[in-house]
Amino acid sequence: YHNMPVWDLVKPRLIPSMEMGITAMVIGVVLGLVLGVAAATKQNTWVDYTTTIISVIAVSVPSFVLAVLLQYVFAVKLEWFPVAGWEGFSTAILPSLALSATVLATVARYIRAEMIEVLSSDYILLARAKGNSTLKVLFGHALRNALIPIITIIVP
Repeated sequence: YHNMPVWDLVKPRLIPSMEMGITAMVIGVVLGLVLGVAAATKQNTWVDYTTTIISVIAVSVPSFVLAVLLQYVFAVKLEWFPVAGWEGFSTAILPSLALSATVLATVARYIRAEMIEVLSSDYILLARAKGNSTLKVLFGHALRNALIPIITIIVP
């Protein structure tokens, strides 16, 4: 690498890195939303406790350790994914899952807290009193208002 321009070193690795990063962000946000909403709607049940445990583990375990564990289980033992190399999207799944753990945990915890706060608001009680379905109340009113502070975390 002596006397090589930095761009020549970065360029071939840029697209795979961006693909993994974007995939990790999408996985983390989507799964975090699902877990957070589930935990908020099933507060103080096994769903809530399981989501909390998953969030704590996802934040506590470093992504490189999680990557090695995922690679060992799904690539070496089960042979569902390639062990190494870069052949497109299928090779980005395991590293993206490992990288998404922190995002997943953060989004799940924030969504849970915001949804619990929003679900106890007067306008949610009014929406239920008007006869709206639970899904419409959750996704049409509660989640939409709970996402406002979450967007500031996801998109700095």
